[in-house]
Amino acid sequence: MKEKMKRTGLCLAALLIVLCMILGASFGARSVSARADSSEINVSRIMNVVYDDSGSMHNNGSHSWYQAKYSMEIFSALMQENDHMNIYYMSSYVGVSEEEVSQVEPLISIDGNETHKQQNIAEIHDCVTYTRTTPFSSIEGALGDLEEESGYTEKWLIVITDGDEFDDKEQSSDLDALFQDCGREDIRVVYLAIGEDAIVPSGTDDVSVYQADPDRQDGGSEILSRVTEICQKIFQRPSYEVIVNGEIELDLPVSELIVFAQGKEVSVGRVDGASVNTVAASITEDDKDKATLNPDADVEISEMYGEIVTFLPESGNYFNEGNYPLEIDAEEYIVYYRPYLEFAVEFEDLDGNEYTGSTLPSGTYRADCYLTYPEGHEKYGERVDTTGLDVSYSKKIVRDGKETEITSPSIRRIPTVR
Repeated sequence: MKEKMKRTGLCLAALLIVLCMILGASFGARSVSARADSSEINVSRIMNVVYDDSGSMHNNGSHSWYQAKYSMEIFSALMQENDHMNIYYMSSYVGVSEEEVSQVEPLISIDGNETHKQQNIAEIHDCVTYTRTTPFSSIEGALGDLEEESGYTEKWLIVITDGDEFDDKEQSSDLDALFQDCGREDIRVVYLAIGEDAIVPSGTDDVSVYQADPDRQDGGSEILSRVTEICQKIFQRPSYEVIVNGEIELDLPVSELIVFAQGKEVSVGRVDGASVNTVAASITEDDKDKATLNPDADVEISEMYGEIVTFLPESGNYFNEGNYPLEIDAEEYIVYYRPYLEFAVEFEDLDGNEYTGSTLPSGTYRADCYLTYPEGHEKYGERVDTTGLDVSYSKKIVRDGKETEITSPSIRRIPTVR
């Protein structure tokens, strides 16, 4: 009797690699993150942010302090449901002994729940401390806490500083030494240096360095660009970066559109047939008291605005393919989207038998891959060509009552199914 296997989603570790690559080939340069069913691996991020609230961030009219504060507000607004952010102020580590560093708690701890986002922004916006110095131990402490975290699929350390001198004269080499094991700990580092003189680590696969000069004439625009780049690095959502003639063209079904717009003035229009939710961050002249509790500080501000506008279909589960008018007035913007598709995979052996179950017997199989709508699993478009793609697989072996999982190296044996 013919056994049937038709599994929706990513049913084997082998296919996790294959299907990610399939999408890149299928949709060309555009990176599409297709949705899976209940077996989908949900991304959850823990982000430990180190915020430099030292005197140099606002002394002599520096714009660094509010550009850093604005950056944190935007990062919090773009978090997803399962994400969490801890914010450590460097001032919390001043005078703290080496033995006590691990006991310092984050000053702010927030989640990515959509209903909390405007409140999260307000909490970051209103948090003010006395101006102090730049202890290297603040980065060590936030990293140490991150190493202890579990239950998240991604770990991020984000450092925002203008520090050209740490308290104990640490240099770039000390940052490199601190971050050298991050890859092995599955930790990724984002280092945003505000100012040309800031001490920075070396960029690696695991350490991304961004730099902006807040006091240049275009410093405001430069920090907006860095914030956009960092958000792309961390959240990695598929996106449209240009809207042509006031329209956005959807060439696949989409369940959600998110407009991230920034500038001195921001305006985002409506999308036909969509409900809208807006979360806003801003820095204005009224925020000078948010710099420091030091009454003698010399504080200057150049206004900044950011909006994260989410569009959901008013009826049904997704926006159909087509052109949608969308007017955006901003210095910088990007439109993220979430495809309303999932993977489906069918396995067939060389005798034409299709298989069911969570495992496959040893043998040679054809893998037929395609995209479906999540409800009813109706096929979307043509099958996905798997020619020449890398694949690995895992298998479990039981010996003497002990189970061992073995993962193969990448191979290139995925046949074309026509």
